[in-house]
Amino acid sequence: MTVGLVIVSHSAQLANGVAELAGQMTQGATPIAAAGGGVDNILGTSAEKIQAAIQAVDGPDGVLVLLDLGSAILSAEMALELLNSEQQHVMLSFAPLVEGAIAAAIEASLGHTLVEVKQAAEKTASVEQLQLLKPLSSAYEEAEAAVPPPPAQSDVREMQLTLTNPTGLHARPASLFVQTAGRYDARIEVLGRGRQAEATSIIGVLALGIRKGDTITLRASGKEAEVALEALRDLNLANFYETTPEAETPEPAIPQDAEPQQDVARQRHPVAYGRQADGQQRQPGHREDEPGELAGRGEPAGAQRDVASLVDLLVGDHVHVDRPGQRGRGHPRGGRADGAADHRA
Repeated sequence: MTVGLVIVSHSAQLANGVAELAGQMTQGATPIAAAGGGVDNILGTSAEKIQAAIQAVDGPDGVLVLLDLGSAILSAEMALELLNSEQQHVMLSFAPLVEGAIAAAIEASLGHTLVEVKQAAEKTASVEQLQLLKPLSSAYEEAEAAVPPPPAQSDVREMQLTLTNPTGLHARPASLFVQTAGRYDARIEVLGRGRQAEATSIIGVLALGIRKGDTITLRASGKEAEVALEALRDLNLANFYETTPEAETPEPAIPQDAEPQQDVARQRHPVAYGRQADGQQRQPGHREDEPGELAGRGEPAGAQRDVASLVDLLVGDHVHVDRPGQRGRGHPRGGRADGAADHRA
């Protein structure tokens, strides 16, 4: 069994979102229930909802209730009064809702006590925030004395790791890192980007901002220091079980000797593009057509440009296009170039 968590918020959506985030960080290892909103899900809090949430995740190891605003404590106190004597292993905390919930969820997933879970959550809070909480179960807290810090170890082992996973020590990789470090009887420190944090502190590890390609230094002491470092090394070698994004398929390269279609069109139809057959540029207003062809029929001056545009559209399909004034060439059954059908007597 593990310590259960209850997320209390004046907003039902906010409570559900925080519960979902903390649950994903621990991959469902910690029981978490949301108690957000008042009656009919209006903004507010409900003692009945909080009581039901506590009962849903209650167990021998107790329940930690995290609150969003000061007024939520009134509903939480009423919920505790509604519990029977066998459900009194419940603590309240004013740790920051998001950071505290994540820290508490990971600490609970490691099988730690209710007091340790509460302490992990409150490490993310300021002293002023914690003073706002009235100690409702101080007797229980005194019985569960705070765990003293481990004695300093002279035998310190050190290891360097270069992270190759896509996201570095962020979100899920960071939670796996903290969970792995917390399974061993060792004190481990992480150094990276000029900062230092305890390997068992999710907020501290996230605050390092370690990215892909960064090198971190691990310093471990204690009975299981060496095996703990080996486990963290194996986790890094496995890329924190992240899948590497598939490489993008490069676009096919165009051969250098490939001629653009428009250049091919210019070579095949020089007159349509304003060049004479000998390659010389035609002068503005100059006509290649003999009298009686384009000019004689009163064709507009832009007809040649229309032909060039039509060539652009059809040259890729290798369709032969006749110049205006020529009929029956390149058209099925000797049809007219303008698309009209021939009528025979």
